[in-house]
Amino acid sequence: MEQARGEFVGFVDADDWVAPDFYERLYRAATAEHADIVSMGFVVVEADARHGMDCPTAAEYSVLGPKDALCRYLDGGMDIHVCTKIFRRTESAAFRFDDTLAIAEDRMFVFRQIIQAERVVLLPQCGYYYFQNENSAVHQAFSAKEFGDTEVSRRILDTIRDRFPELYPQAQCMDISAKCRILGKLAASGQTNAYRDQYQQLKRAINAYPLRSAWKLMGRKHFLVLVLTKFSPRIAGMARKNPWLRYRK
Repeated sequence: MEQARGEFVGFVDADDWVAPDFYERLYRAATAEHADIVSMGFVVVEADARHGMDCPTAAEYSVLGPKDALCRYLDGGMDIHVCTKIFRRTESAAFRFDDTLAIAEDRMFVFRQIIQAERVVLLPQCGYYYFQNENSAVHQAFSAKEFGDTEVSRRILDTIRDRFPELYPQAQCMDISAKCRILGKLAASGQTNAYRDQYQQLKRAINAYPLRSAWKLMGRKHFLVLVLTKFSPRIAGMARKNPWLRYRK
């Protein structure tokens, strides 16, 4: 990124690929709308699958101001992946990945770009191909670094409280969704005894979060995951292995 000299920056993971016109579409939208961020949906491709699963980021072409874009990000209406987007390159310190984070640094990077963007465009097409293999991060065993996701949530909550207090309830929803994801993965791994204190802390926070608030603020999928996690973290973690539940809104 320090060597980049272009107007925009994009990312592709080593196992993935993009449609031939992926960056052309993103760049055309960026220049047409004077946008700082443009995002497109992705296609999940399993190693043994004949066809991929489309995961659009928007139902229609959408041009968003900073607050609307932040709302979409917090309520799960916009994916958190850096690879599905282009970002207007800046020289600011915020235009860096935080190397103190062991996990979820992409979620933090996207958040930092959104809060300083003047315009964000979401395209309904899917042009990034996200290849899933047995060695990818989502298939690896649970490790202590997973708890770093809660640190990202804490930083986001602190920023929202200070700069966008009216969106704090939505930020709390995102935080609870992250906690559900971590607790479910931990429970499904069978390593709860090794992380007993963290397990209990996550479980208490999730059980304390009222379903009434979740019903008002969460999308359908995240609400169902919350209910299932309250009932059985292990079942929720096993269910999350299904690509549809993991990636679809």
